[in-house]
Amino acid sequence: MAGEFAQIKASAVAMVPVAPGSVPNNSIYSDNTLAGAFSSKTPGGSTVPVVAAGNDLLIKQKQNLSGELIPSGKPVALMIDGSIARADSDTPSVAVFIGIALEDIADGEMGNVLLIGPNVAGAVTGHGFAPRDPVFLAEDRTYTNSLASFTGDNDRILRVGYADCAPGAASGTATDLIVSYEIISDAP
Repeated sequence: MAGEFAQIKASAVAMVPVAPGSVPNNSIYSDNTLAGAFSSKTPGGSTVPVVAAGNDLLIKQKQNLSGELIPSGKPVALMIDGSIARADSDTPSVAVFIGIALEDIADGEMGNVLLIGPNVAGAVTGHGFAPRDPVFLAEDRTYTNSLASFTGDNDRILRVGYADCAPGAASGTATDLIVSYEIISDAP
């Protein structure tokens, strides 16, 4: 009959990563040029990642360089060099809370942190941010880390999160934004 399609019922489908050029338009496939990301090919032939491989927006690999173990389930702070330490509310250097350790993270080791908000890779690249800088919505529809950049009495000052380095080894160069929304000052 016209308009009917075959149906497949399976518990799993294993996909071998392939080059986008080897699959027809309107396909779903594992893209070998995107680290095996589950992708689709549009009717026009463009590749669109459905879910990026290894890109969990709320879990980030971070390096502990604090000199002590961060136990699983404990609060984690972001350091100025892009590393992490155990968070503490009365010590300014470890008071920028970004999440919870999902495993024991020994000194010098990498570990997974459940973030307070999504990690947006590349969001602050080239804006001059360092890890742990607060990121505010600027008056020019970009980002700023300076409260002094606001003019006039009509500004609603919104912190949209904190700057961070890319996942993995600690770096003093911020590229990512960990989203953590807070109204600092509301316009009159």
